[in-house]
Amino acid sequence: MAHFDIIDFLFYSAYKQYQKWGEKDIPGIYAVCFISLLQLFNALTLLILGVLFKIVNLDKVESFHIVFFVILILLINYMYIYKKRGKENIIEYYSKQCYLRSIKLSSLLYVSLTVFFFVTVLLYYIYS
Repeated sequence: MAHFDIIDFLFYSAYKQYQKWGEKDIPGIYAVCFISLLQLFNALTLLILGVLFKIVNLDKVESFHIVFFVILILLINYMYIYKKRGKENIIEYYSKQCYLRSIKLSSLLYVSLTVFFFVTVLLYYIYS
């Protein structure tokens, strides 16, 4: 089986989807934002679980900490996709691959579980 990196594949899938929707200018930036949003959901899920189990105290967290964290995630993803891996390399690599069903399903499973757990934990936190 060929090399598979879920971040690269999610970037490629989101990039191609934004192109299908007619985005011609910056589908790569939107794809990086999509990946960053998923990672932010994961981090916030862990933070909310930490609050629920009284491991984390949100009273000491200020809004600029959250903004800094979001910008940091975006910057790290941008540097990874555009500087380390190369946007064109990722697109070329995955456009030549025959997608195995398991690769598509694992990516869909990751996205689905990320959103499901985030929404579930958030709703539990709000209504508890």
